[in-house]
Amino acid sequence: ELTLGADGNFNVVNSSAVLSIIEPIDGAFTITKTGAGALHFFGNASSFSGLVVENGLVGTSRGTGLGSGEVTLGQTGGTNNVTLAISGQSGGTTTIANDINVLAQASGTITISNTTVGDQIAQNNEVSGDIALGYGLTINSNRANRSLTVSGMITGSETLTITGINTTTANVVISGNNATSFTGDVVLSAPLFFEQDSLGQNATGGDITFAASTSLVWRGANTQDLSARIQPIAGGLTATFNTNGNDVTFANGLGGDGGVTKAGLGTLTLDAA
Repeated sequence: ELTLGADGNFNVVNSSAVLSIIEPIDGAFTITKTGAGALHFFGNASSFSGLVVENGLVGTSRGTGLGSGEVTLGQTGGTNNVTLAISGQSGGTTTIANDINVLAQASGTITISNTTVGDQIAQNNEVSGDIALGYGLTINSNRANRSLTVSGMITGSETLTITGINTTTANVVISGNNATSFTGDVVLSAPLFFEQDSLGQNATGGDITFAASTSLVWRGANTQDLSARIQPIAGGLTATFNTNGNDVTFANGLGGDGGVTKAGLGTLTLDAA
């Protein structure tokens, strides 16, 4: 067990370097991660009070591996690429309950990813804490037959980008009620499962853009009409709408030179086709 007596900094300078901490970390202090390399937390029941990731990757396979406080990703005005990587123990689910604050960077990418951390491979993992967006966030699911679920409240008007290996067996799920809290755009480069109002309300929600041929899947009891927000589908791309047992009506027409595929049980009615 490691006990902090003051705020600490882990600077993993080399982008190919990995520092792994296998013991829990205690103490009412904040850890800051700097440097382009990777820092892995494998200790369970860590209780340090905050984590700031200014550069590089921080990964964990333990739900309590990131301490008991808020996780801050990025730097105000920063330009670094920052990743929070979540893996899991075989047969189990890693649930990150920490609230996450994404700071307003000037450039760079900030990503939450379901992926291998050390020798721990991705499972069906979850982020249940609330996410405050001060900058665009990429959510990545990077292992077949596994999903990354974001069930906490998403607040802000920045863009969510969905990426991964682009198969419906490796998917991102957004399930929180973000009806009044999320007003940003959504860019799809991999499958997204969404629940009613989890992408915001139609009147206030941002654009939904297919950046690749991929799927938008209605989840649970969900009949939300997103047609007013779906941007023209570019030529050469196919947008797949999987109603997944729901009956959905699009009141607005779909534009663009790309293709449209209906999948799943239930009906999709195109009122303005």
